[in-house]
Amino acid sequence: MKRATSIQFERRERMLLIIPAIVLVVTVVVLLKYLRPSSEFGYSDLLGEDTFTAVTIPIDQLASPRYATLEMRHPATVAEQVTGISTNLDAPPEPADVQVVNLETGSMLVVVWDAPLAMSDASFRVYRSSTSSTLGEQVFEGKAETFRDTDVVIGKTYYYTVRTVSKSGAESANVESVAGTPTDLFAPAAPTSLVVENAEEGGRIIVSWVNPTDDDFASVNVYRSSVRGELGTLIATALTDEVYEDTGIEDGVEYSYTVTSVDRAGNESSTELVPVTGRDNPFLPVL
Repeated sequence: MKRATSIQFERRERMLLIIPAIVLVVTVVVLLKYLRPSSEFGYSDLLGEDTFTAVTIPIDQLASPRYATLEMRHPATVAEQVTGISTNLDAPPEPADVQVVNLETGSMLVVVWDAPLAMSDASFRVYRSSTSSTLGEQVFEGKAETFRDTDVVIGKTYYYTVRTVSKSGAESANVESVAGTPTDLFAPAAPTSLVVENAEEGGRIIVSWVNPTDDDFASVNVYRSSVRGELGTLIATALTDEVYEDTGIEDGVEYSYTVTSVDRAGNESSTELVPVTGRDNPFLPVL
């Protein structure tokens, strides 16, 4: 009985030694099969890339004997991004050759453009903004190919965008703008009907005139000279009335007066003098 028990124990020990040996042999065979022709090994070769993420292990990094522990992982989730541009297929083509013309009068900017080819019956919308980054407000709609903007301030920059409008009401999608800044380089008309009156009590002279009717007329300057034909000294500025009383004079001295007008841009009417006969002041500005 003891001998039988001893034999069974010996067989069990042999089995415990044989099983690991079999597992080792199978592992080596599998590894050699997949590592033999390749310099790299990944378990995706065994299981397929559609199911698992591959982990590649170079052969020269494997220990001896050649075996590796393979970690099975689910594929990582990757966020996808796509781009697109919204396009209105019904939108008409944009106007061509848009320009802003500064007439240098200070009171107007003129926007001009050409209609798109094959759209002679189109209408247009003009947008105006104080910045180049915004479309701004609509200031015009019609079939004309020009727009006169009279609601402007001298020295301020305006940005205009002109869009085509089809019969169906679809509007072109252009966003480019053209800029214009009104300036005024033209002098206003000179005051007219200049009259000089000597006060009876002495010590003062009254000068009167008629202001010009220019839209940008701002004020009047008065010059006085003790020599005919010379402009003399500026004695009064920023006058808006049509009369000036000069009290800084001496009795018995002849004085000549010249009155000029100034517009909102600071332009002054001509101060070049020519003699005019039959007047108390023989010199008036050249008109």
